[in-house]
Amino acid sequence: MIRAINVSYEYPNGVRAINNVTIEIDRGVTVLMGPNGAGKTTLLKILAGILKPIAGRLIINNMDYWSAPKDKRILIRRKIVYLHEKPILLRGSVLENIMYPLLIRGIDKDTAKEKALEFLESMRLKEIAHRRRKELSAGEAQLVAFLRALITNPQYLLLDEPTSFLDIKKRKIVEQLLKELASQGKYVVIATHDRLLAFSLATKVIMMNNGTIERELNKRELISEFSDFIH
Repeated sequence: MIRAINVSYEYPNGVRAINNVTIEIDRGVTVLMGPNGAGKTTLLKILAGILKPIAGRLIINNMDYWSAPKDKRILIRRKIVYLHEKPILLRGSVLENIMYPLLIRGIDKDTAKEKALEFLESMRLKEIAHRRRKELSAGEAQLVAFLRALITNPQYLLLDEPTSFLDIKKRKIVEQLLKELASQGKYVVIATHDRLLAFSLATKVIMMNNGTIERELNKRELISEFSDFIH
């Protein structure tokens, strides 16, 4: 579980992006929603242990993250994947990108290659394994980055607008994978403007504005809240 307790964050230019926010991330899919500038991405990065808040505490797996020794923080960070809306792929092929997280975790090249190919085949995407980064569309690159994140089997998956560049086919792949992860007891957090995505996946929705949490909706409240959109 991840808990942020009374966290605040201010950028170097003096902009207060998050102000005294407390949030608990449970198993399943938590969706952060709100207008541009609401603080969704900043909060996502705080929850991922990327940005250190100027106030408050971040508790991950019952450990006070920023008070812990560096070696323990590294072990925790290996359980967390943060995926930017416009992820950066490595030079080389799709296969090499999928292999990379395995290689940096000490898996030998042949085993990493075999696992990456099996993973792509299980996604019915083996045909793109040897395509180069520059040959991919924005949607294909976003999907490859998503798969690269999943191959490490993270405990926590934090995603910023994960379907923004995807066509219908790729969107369905991502949605199905996220549902499977939630059913396996993983912790998924998504920052998005996409109401349909929230309705399809969310266990709960956190509505944000001006760096604060305005309210929290469970599934029943979400259905009621978005009923006009659904119909």
